[in-house]
Amino acid sequence: MNIPTNYNHVRNYVGSTLAFIIERTTNQNVMVYQGNVKNNKLDPEEPIKAYWIDFDPNTTGRSIPETLSQKRYVDQVVSGIKFWEYNAYGFRTEPVENTGHYRIIMNAFPNRDIVVTYLPSQNVVCAQTLINGQPCWLRRVYAKVSGLTPEYVVFEGYTLSEPPQFLRERLKP
Repeated sequence: MNIPTNYNHVRNYVGSTLAFIIERTTNQNVMVYQGNVKNNKLDPEEPIKAYWIDFDPNTTGRSIPETLSQKRYVDQVVSGIKFWEYNAYGFRTEPVENTGHYRIIMNAFPNRDIVVTYLPSQNVVCAQTLINGQPCWLRRVYAKVSGLTPEYVVFEGYTLSEPPQFLRERLKP
């Protein structure tokens, strides 16, 4: 069964606090980066949670998840996950001074600035980055993988300008 694991499909499972996703060519499982909202703001102790949603029954032996009970958390530290998984999907966060926003520093792309914010009036979490030099709402990172090594990654999102324009930028790691 071919399940469309795009941003909107994943958002149906996760809800409005979905920041962005990472997909790869090896299977249909999706790495989710979700805002952790508490008391109407991003939790300063853990502003972002990252985990896998196992959509691909060929890799998990399970059917497509009916709920998020089949998600697997990826800790922000090395313990409990494989070394390559930590390097590819691990991250750390730091607050953006006096804003309530948080910068995500991805281990695989430490120079790619991603800022996550919570918009309480709309009850949504957004991730912002530059795509082709333009400020965009990040939706998806797609990795073309050969073995354990990515050949390239693609950042996808929509410009902040009106009307929003879809942009895609392909990078080699």
